[in-house]
Amino acid sequence: ALIRSLSRRAQASSTSLESYAAALEERIAALGAAHDLAANHVTSGVNITTLFETEMKPYTHDGEAQYSITGRAFVLRADVAPIFALVAHELVTNCVKYGALSTEDGHVAIAINDTPSGIEITWQESGGPDIREPNEHGFGLSLIKNAIPYELEGDSKLSFFPTFLKAEFLLPKGLVDT
Repeated sequence: ALIRSLSRRAQASSTSLESYAAALEERIAALGAAHDLAANHVTSGVNITTLFETEMKPYTHDGEAQYSITGRAFVLRADVAPIFALVAHELVTNCVKYGALSTEDGHVAIAINDTPSGIEITWQESGGPDIREPNEHGFGLSLIKNAIPYELEGDSKLSFFPTFLKAEFLLPKGLVDT
């Protein structure tokens, strides 16, 4: 069902067969990477930091990373890791296309913190081009906004500012091993 949904949404947001194939392949690869992480850590779960590092790895050049991750390294349950990995993949993909990772001076700050109501993850871009909220929400943006509330019973908030994007997620404590 997840693959079928990925295929349908990639098709709906594509303008050609080539763009459909590329979008679908990227999303399946992200899902595969999450499943690989989960399969290798079935009993212990998947580290949220490792999920982000896996997604960011292709955009690290000559040992220089355009991102930082602070906070505690919480372990996400293996059964929910694929959904969160898709959210991370779409954040990175949009950042590479339109945001901070589309420029050499851009940076992404990721903070992972424990709060009384759950695990808070903040993604904040800086140094990228001016941005604005798109008029239409494609697959990626819809996934970022809706997957955590609907699939993981958490919260998500996207804030578009003229010079940066900020995404905030709250995962229920039951999804992580502390």
